[in-house]
Amino acid sequence: MNKEFNPSKTNFYRSLKFQKLESLLSKSKISVDINGLHGSSLSLLIIDLFYKTNKSIMFLCDDESEARYIYSDLVDHTHNKECLYFPSSYNKLKSHSINKDNALQREKVCESIEGENKRIYVSSANGIAEKVSKQNSNKENTIEIKFGEEYYFSEINERLFKIDYQKCDFVQSPGDFALRGRILDVFTFSNENPIRIQFDDNNIESIREFDVNTQFSIKELKEIKIKPSPTSDITVKDDCLLNLFNNEALIITKSLNTIKDLIDNFHKFDSSNYIGLDEFNSIITNKDYLINICENHSDVDIKFNKIPQPSFNKNFDLLNKNLLKFFSDGYKINIYFDSVEQSSRFDQIIEKFENKYEYKKIIKPLYKGFIDKDENNAGRYLLI
Repeated sequence: MNKEFNPSKTNFYRSLKFQKLESLLSKSKISVDINGLHGSSLSLLIIDLFYKTNKSIMFLCDDESEARYIYSDLVDHTHNKECLYFPSSYNKLKSHSINKDNALQREKVCESIEGENKRIYVSSANGIAEKVSKQNSNKENTIEIKFGEEYYFSEINERLFKIDYQKCDFVQSPGDFALRGRILDVFTFSNENPIRIQFDDNNIESIREFDVNTQFSIKELKEIKIKPSPTSDITVKDDCLLNLFNNEALIITKSLNTIKDLIDNFHKFDSSNYIGLDEFNSIITNKDYLINICENHSDVDIKFNKIPQPSFNKNFDLLNKNLLKFFSDGYKINIYFDSVEQSSRFDQIIEKFENKYEYKKIIKPLYKGFIDKDENNAGRYLLI
């Protein structure tokens, strides 16, 4: 027997341990060490903290692959645009080859944090170690254009070269600009889509965001700021992303000591583009709300009891026997699916076996299942 459920957002089971954690976070300043989280229990915990504490959350992970898996979970189980990923600017570790899309995403995250938008932000050690610009550090070299005002067309052209933008026939990626008559197209590192600026002599007649593929206008703008390219020698990078958050933000780290080791390593490789370990330690120490997830540490404030899901490797007979045992032991079984079609196929397969148990089908993808053993039999969960 099963019940199908397609949630608008996930609510993590509110165990007594979770309630204790939320209570600790209600204090004016707190640093909490926790462990015992496995699989996607970490993702669901972050989501519930986000909705229950009304704080922006910055999640830092030592491993980039795991950070992206966690981010994928968060995106799938929250509302639209409530999560942003903060990548490294570079194409690979210890490289100076800039990925323009990543640079655009980093700028988007910085502007969101400075605007105090309540979101969940995710990054790994190589992303957070890379320096960002303070809010006004590049103001002198930022080109500001407003609708209805006068600008010398040739002067803007010269300034774009100065801030390391590349002239081309058609804009395709951040850092490109193109001129056609009295029309300037520019793809900035602050906008998801390129901008078309139309001149009438030296007057700004219109500023429009447009689709790079169709060339159709998306919306009218009143003004635009064109910041220097991240690769430009005149771009000032002088801060850590964590300093952009206000004191109410919740910082969650996984394997903090490993993150620190990696940051120290990056700084030794390139001190001009990466923050130092002493600076990072000072920032973390002075944050009002900090949760550190320790993997192998017995002396913690809260120890959760989530254990990894067994591996079934498409052995449905083994899966069925496990589900039957967990159900008889008092577990509530939640099974996550990528699609309705996948869940229907599962029903067809499982009907071939003896399945005297109930399970809830949730049409949402989940990175990695887990078993929740925190409560008594009435509150235990199996999520796969």
